[in-house]
Order: sequence, then C-alpha cells, then structure tokens
Amino acid sequence: MPFKDKAKQREASRKAVAKARKNAPPMTQDLLRSIATYDAQTGKFTRLRSASARYVGKAMGKRSSDGYIQIRVSGVEHMAHRLAWLYVHGKWP
Repeated sequence: MPFKDKAKQREASRKAVAKARKNAPPMTQDLLRSIATYDAQTGKFTRLRSASARYVGKAMGKRSSDGYIQIRVSGVEHMAHRLAWLYVHGKWP
C-alpha cells in the first residue's frame, strides 16, 4: 500500500533528522561566524566554507512552506532569523 511506504519514509526521515541533531556540534556564534557572514542590511547569510568548494560565496538557506528561511548547518535546520540573532548578539533568542 502506498500509504505505508510514505509513512515509513516519513518515519525514516524523522529518525535521520533526530540523529543529525543529536550528533551535530552545538551552534555557537564562533562556529556560525567561521562558516558564514551575515549582512544585517539584507538579512542574508553567505557561505564562507563548505564541504564542496562550489558553494563557497553563495547565499545560504531556502524558503520553507510557511515562508521562513531555513539554513542547514551540520545536518540541522535552523531558522535564519534565529541564526541572525545568534550571529549579532552571541546568544540564542
């Protein structure tokens, strides 16, 4: 049945995200500043380093279905506005 396959796929995806969050290093201002720059005028993050050189210098993030920008770091999705706060203030909102 297709529903069971989709349900299994969603469950596997949920488990993979939970595992990535558990194993990811904690996001700190230093870590964020080492991988990205933030332009407060535009609100955009630009990648400083990446596993693939083709992404260095490119904008980070994607728009979610609810309109927020999400940025994946070390396999964990973060809301861009929360990362911006961390980048500027050095602590989570």
